[in-house]
Amino acid sequence: MINSNNRITQLLTQEHETILQLGQILKKINGLWKNNEKKFIEIIDFLLHFCQIYADKIHHLKEEQILFPIMIEQNPMLEQGAVGEMNDQHEMFREFIIEIKIAMENKDFEIAYSIFQKYVELLSDHIQIENFEVFPMADDLLSSEINEQLYFKALDVDMEYSREKNELTQKVNQLLKDLNIVIS
Repeated sequence: MINSNNRITQLLTQEHETILQLGQILKKINGLWKNNEKKFIEIIDFLLHFCQIYADKIHHLKEEQILFPIMIEQNPMLEQGAVGEMNDQHEMFREFIIEIKIAMENKDFEIAYSIFQKYVELLSDHIQIENFEVFPMADDLLSSEINEQLYFKALDVDMEYSREKNELTQKVNQLLKDLNIVIS
């Protein structure tokens, strides 16, 4: 469980909740390319953009450049363990995005969808590991002073990308509404 004093992991966990909504959207558009190719392309293009900006540029930046380096500094073994594995998976997710884009450019919609499904499945597992293993490690490992410093660095990232983050979050929420997806 996340320590209430570790606001950086709370912030990252909240972002995970937004990212996980991709799975609901993807399920809802399964096969859409068969009867509405234009709408399918529009949604997938947005989801790819969301993954590149919100998940990678904003969220992973906070993990890779703010939280993880300090965790490794405090416990160098984490570089070859859980934290190193999370960083490796971030790279793998970037490769998935490239593969999906290529499939979309080739109008291989079923392949693109299949790759995106695998991406979301692995991303969901990745998020569970971070939320329930890596972030609690951070809570135990880092002092409240360091936690606070990291939190404010993360807020600086949010300030820098606030427009993009807010727009993407609003678009995800609108897409959920348009597709009649209820998130409980």
